[in-house]
Amino acid sequence: MNTINTTYAGIWRVIPSPGPELRLGSPEDPLVQEVAKQARLLQASRVGCRRRGSLYEAYIPDGTLFGGRSLPPIRGLSPEASRRANLLLGSGSGIRVQPGRDEEFDQLQTDYFAAWDRARAYTAAVLALPRARV
Repeated sequence: MNTINTTYAGIWRVIPSPGPELRLGSPEDPLVQEVAKQARLLQASRVGCRRRGSLYEAYIPDGTLFGGRSLPPIRGLSPEASRRANLLLGSGSGIRVQPGRDEEFDQLQTDYFAAWDRARAYTAAVLALPRARV
C-alpha cells in the first residue's frame, strides 16, 4: 500500500481546487463548466485516496469468506480511534472492509484509481479554454 501511495504521491499534491477557471470566463461558458466538472472529479479522486483506508477494520475470522466478528472497541477510545488502534496494533487475525460499507468502499476505490484518467481529462479541458479564445 505504501508503494502505491508513494507512486501516486505527486498527483495528490497538484490536484486543483474548483474555482480558478472562473477567471478565464463566465460561469455559463460550457468550456469553463467542463473545467469545473473535471476539477470536481479530481477532488473526488483525492477523497477516495484519503478515505478508503478508513473503511478497513481488524476482525476475527470464522472460517467463511470475510465472515467473523469485529474486534470489540478499546475501552477509553472513541469507536474510530479504537478501530484505527486495532489495525495498527495488529489485533485480530484478519483485515476487511467494515460490514455494510462495501458500496462506499467500491466507489472510493473507483475514484482513487481513476485519478490519472481524470487528470488527463482536466488537462484537456483546461487547454481547450485558451484554444477557444484564439
